[in-house]
Amino acid sequence: VFAAHGNTVDAVTSQMAWVAGSSGSDSKARVIRTVDGGTTYTAATGTISSTFYAYDVWAESTSTAWVTGYDVGTGHQYIYYTSNSGETWTQQYDTAAGILHDLYFLPGNNIGWAIESSGAILKTTNAGGTWTQVASFGAGIIDTYSQAWFLNENVGFITGDGCSGSNDKFSTTIDGGVNWTKRSLPCTKGPISFYGNSGLIGAGNSSAVSQIARIIFAFS
Repeated sequence: VFAAHGNTVDAVTSQMAWVAGSSGSDSKARVIRTVDGGTTYTAATGTISSTFYAYDVWAESTSTAWVTGYDVGTGHQYIYYTSNSGETWTQQYDTAAGILHDLYFLPGNNIGWAIESSGAILKTTNAGGTWTQVASFGAGIIDTYSQAWFLNENVGFITGDGCSGSNDKFSTTIDGGVNWTKRSLPCTKGPISFYGNSGLIGAGNSSAVSQIARIIFAFS
Protein backbone atom coordinates (compact mmCIF):
# COMPACT_ATOMS: atom_id res chain seq x y z
CA VAL A 1 0.00 0.00 0.00
CA PHE A 2 2.88 2.35 0.79
CA ALA A 3 5.31 3.20 -1.99
CA ALA A 4 8.07 3.70 0.59
CA HIS A 5 7.58 3.73 4.35
CA GLY A 6 4.81 2.45 6.58
CA ASN A 7 6.07 3.71 9.92
CA THR A 8 3.45 2.62 12.45
CA VAL A 9 0.44 0.38 13.07
CA ASP A 10 -2.17 0.61 15.82
CA ALA A 11 -4.68 -2.24 16.04
CA VAL A 12 -7.93 -1.48 17.85
CA THR A 13 -9.23 -5.06 17.51
CA SER A 14 -8.17 -8.19 15.63
CA GLN A 15 -10.08 -6.87 12.63
CA MET A 16 -9.65 -3.09 12.85
CA ALA A 17 -6.31 -1.25 12.55
CA TRP A 18 -4.80 2.03 11.38
CA VAL A 19 -1.47 2.36 9.52
CA ALA A 20 0.48 5.58 8.96
CA GLY A 21 3.63 6.53 7.08
CA SER A 22 4.72 8.23 3.86
CA SER A 23 4.73 7.16 0.25
CA GLY A 24 7.69 7.48 -2.06
CA SER A 25 7.84 9.63 -5.18
CA ASP A 26 5.62 12.50 -4.07
CA SER A 27 6.32 12.20 -0.30
CA LYS A 28 2.55 12.19 0.25
CA ALA A 29 1.48 11.29 3.75
CA ARG A 30 -0.51 8.08 3.88
CA VAL A 31 -2.94 7.04 6.56
CA ILE A 32 -4.95 3.90 5.84
CA ARG A 33 -7.30 1.69 7.85
CA THR A 34 -8.69 -1.81 7.70
CA VAL A 35 -11.85 -3.26 9.23
CA ASP A 36 -11.42 -6.83 7.94
CA GLY A 37 -8.15 -7.92 9.51
CA GLY A 38 -5.94 -6.50 6.78
CA THR A 39 -7.60 -8.12 3.77
CA THR A 40 -8.47 -4.68 2.39
CA TYR A 41 -7.44 -1.13 3.28
CA THR A 42 -9.08 2.22 2.63
CA ALA A 43 -7.39 5.62 2.44
CA ALA A 44 -7.79 7.83 5.52
CA THR A 45 -5.30 10.63 4.78
CA GLY A 46 -8.16 13.08 4.27
CA THR A 47 -7.14 16.72 4.74
CA ILE A 48 -3.58 16.06 5.97
CA SER A 49 -0.94 17.88 3.88
CA SER A 50 0.74 15.97 1.06
CA THR A 51 4.15 16.92 2.50
CA PHE A 52 3.47 15.43 5.94
CA TYR A 53 5.51 12.43 7.10
CA ALA A 54 3.52 10.44 9.70
CA TYR A 55 5.61 8.86 12.46
CA ASP A 56 2.95 7.48 14.79
CA VAL A 57 -0.77 6.82 14.92
CA TRP A 58 -2.91 6.20 18.01
CA ALA A 59 -6.37 4.81 17.33
CA GLU A 60 -9.37 4.75 19.65
CA SER A 61 -11.93 3.19 17.31
CA THR A 62 -12.85 2.72 13.67
CA SER A 63 -13.59 6.44 13.46
CA THR A 64 -11.30 8.17 15.98
CA ALA A 65 -7.50 8.46 15.80
CA TRP A 66 -4.52 10.76 16.31
CA VAL A 67 -1.47 10.98 14.04
CA THR A 68 1.82 12.76 14.59
CA GLY A 69 4.82 13.60 12.45
CA TYR A 70 6.79 16.17 10.47
CA ASP A 71 5.78 18.35 7.51
CA VAL A 72 8.69 18.88 5.12
CA GLY A 73 6.78 21.70 3.46
CA THR A 74 6.47 23.89 6.54
CA GLY A 75 9.35 22.52 8.63
CA HIS A 76 6.94 22.05 11.53
CA GLN A 77 5.72 19.02 13.45
CA TYR A 78 2.03 18.44 14.05
CA ILE A 79 -0.50 16.34 15.90
CA TYR A 80 -3.73 15.75 13.98
CA TYR A 81 -7.04 14.29 15.18
CA THR A 82 -9.95 12.71 13.31
CA SER A 83 -13.38 11.59 14.51
CA ASN A 84 -14.79 10.63 11.10
CA SER A 85 -12.53 7.77 9.96
CA GLY A 86 -9.94 10.09 8.44
CA GLU A 87 -12.18 12.05 6.10
CA THR A 88 -11.04 15.26 7.83
CA TRP A 89 -8.26 15.94 10.34
CA THR A 90 -8.05 18.73 12.94
CA GLN A 91 -4.65 20.16 13.85
CA GLN A 92 -4.13 19.96 17.63
CA TYR A 93 -0.45 20.87 17.96
CA ASP A 94 2.12 22.80 15.91
CA THR A 95 5.77 23.55 16.66
CA ALA A 96 8.98 24.14 14.74
CA ALA A 97 11.11 22.14 17.21
CA GLY A 98 12.26 18.61 16.40
CA ILE A 99 10.08 15.73 15.21
CA LEU A 100 7.19 14.13 17.06
CA HIS A 101 7.96 10.42 17.20
CA ASP A 102 5.50 8.79 19.57
CA LEU A 103 2.05 9.10 21.13
CA TYR A 104 0.63 7.25 24.11
CA PHE A 105 -2.84 7.58 25.68
CA LEU A 106 -4.30 5.99 28.79
CA PRO A 107 -7.62 4.08 28.49
CA GLY A 108 -10.35 6.59 27.77
CA ASN A 109 -7.95 8.58 25.55
CA ASN A 110 -8.22 11.81 27.55
CA ILE A 111 -4.77 11.70 29.18
CA GLY A 112 -1.83 11.23 26.83
CA TRP A 113 1.81 12.04 26.10
CA ALA A 114 3.88 12.82 23.02
CA ILE A 115 7.68 12.67 22.57
CA GLU A 116 9.63 15.20 20.50
CA SER A 117 13.10 14.60 19.07
CA SER A 118 14.04 17.97 20.60
CA GLY A 119 13.76 16.21 23.97
CA ALA A 120 10.41 17.67 25.01
CA ILE A 121 7.72 15.58 26.69
CA LEU A 122 4.19 16.85 25.97
CA LYS A 123 1.05 15.97 27.92
CA THR A 124 -2.67 16.39 27.33
CA THR A 125 -5.54 15.89 29.78
CA ASN A 126 -8.37 16.69 27.34
CA ALA A 127 -7.89 14.23 24.46
CA GLY A 128 -5.40 16.48 22.69
CA GLY A 129 -7.44 19.66 22.86
CA THR A 130 -4.33 21.25 24.41
CA TRP A 131 -0.78 19.93 24.72
CA THR A 132 1.60 21.23 27.40
CA GLN A 133 5.33 20.58 27.72
CA VAL A 134 5.91 18.98 31.13
CA ALA A 135 9.60 18.02 30.81
CA SER A 136 12.62 18.10 28.50
CA PHE A 137 15.56 15.73 28.16
CA GLY A 138 17.43 18.15 25.90
CA ALA A 139 18.33 17.85 22.22
CA GLY A 140 20.09 14.65 21.14
CA ILE A 141 18.70 12.51 23.96
CA ILE A 142 15.33 11.55 22.46
CA ASP A 143 15.74 9.72 19.14
CA THR A 144 13.82 8.05 16.32
CA TYR A 145 13.29 4.86 18.30
CA SER A 146 11.85 6.51 21.39
CA GLN A 147 8.65 5.08 22.84
CA ALA A 148 6.51 6.06 25.82
CA TRP A 149 4.35 3.77 27.93
CA PHE A 150 2.38 4.56 31.10
CA LEU A 151 0.85 2.30 33.74
CA ASN A 152 -1.37 5.13 34.96
CA GLU A 153 -1.43 8.93 35.09
CA ASN A 154 1.71 9.04 37.25
CA VAL A 155 3.92 6.03 36.49
CA GLY A 156 5.52 5.91 33.05
CA PHE A 157 8.54 4.86 30.99
CA ILE A 158 10.51 6.09 27.99
CA THR A 159 12.83 3.85 25.99
CA GLY A 160 15.06 4.24 22.97
CA ASP A 161 18.13 2.74 21.31
CA GLY A 162 19.58 0.95 24.32
CA CYS A 163 23.23 0.16 23.52
CA SER A 164 25.67 3.03 23.17
CA GLY A 165 25.94 6.70 22.44
CA SER A 166 24.06 9.75 23.68
CA ASN A 167 20.67 8.16 22.95
CA ASP A 168 21.23 5.19 25.29
CA LYS A 169 18.34 5.35 27.73
CA PHE A 170 15.53 3.88 29.75
CA SER A 171 13.90 6.44 32.02
CA THR A 172 11.03 6.27 34.50
CA THR A 173 8.65 8.81 36.02
CA ILE A 174 6.32 8.66 39.02
CA ASP A 175 4.79 12.12 38.66
CA GLY A 176 3.17 12.04 35.25
CA GLY A 177 6.28 12.91 33.27
CA VAL A 178 7.45 16.04 35.08
CA ASN A 179 10.59 14.38 36.48
CA TRP A 180 12.47 11.40 35.01
CA THR A 181 15.10 9.02 36.40
CA LYS A 182 17.52 7.28 34.03
CA ARG A 183 17.88 3.51 34.52
CA SER A 184 20.52 1.06 33.29
CA LEU A 185 19.63 -1.82 30.95
CA PRO A 186 21.58 -4.57 29.16
CA CYS A 187 22.93 -3.55 25.75
CA THR A 188 20.60 -3.93 22.77
CA LYS A 189 20.94 -2.94 19.14
CA GLY A 190 18.09 -0.89 17.80
CA PRO A 191 14.83 0.04 19.51
CA ILE A 192 13.52 -1.27 22.81
CA SER A 193 9.78 -1.91 22.83
CA PHE A 194 7.15 -2.62 25.45
CA TYR A 195 5.84 -6.18 25.61
CA GLY A 196 2.25 -5.82 26.75
CA ASN A 197 2.13 -5.08 30.47
CA SER A 198 4.96 -7.51 31.24
CA GLY A 199 8.25 -5.81 30.40
CA LEU A 200 10.62 -4.63 27.69
CA ILE A 201 11.91 -6.44 24.63
CA GLY A 202 15.14 -5.61 22.78
CA ALA A 203 16.64 -6.66 19.46
CA GLY A 204 19.65 -8.62 20.78
CA ASN A 205 23.15 -7.77 21.96
CA SER A 206 25.34 -7.66 18.85
CA SER A 207 25.63 -5.48 15.79
CA ALA A 208 24.28 -8.18 13.49
CA VAL A 209 21.31 -7.13 11.39
CA SER A 210 19.30 -10.22 12.30
CA GLN A 211 18.83 -10.78 16.04
CA ILE A 212 16.33 -12.78 18.04
CA ALA A 213 14.41 -10.46 20.35
CA ARG A 214 14.86 -10.99 24.07
CA ILE A 215 13.10 -9.87 27.19
CA ILE A 216 15.52 -7.56 29.00
CA PHE A 217 13.40 -6.22 31.83
CA ALA A 218 10.31 -7.57 33.59
CA PHE A 219 7.86 -5.43 35.57
CA SER A 220 7.21 -6.68 39.08
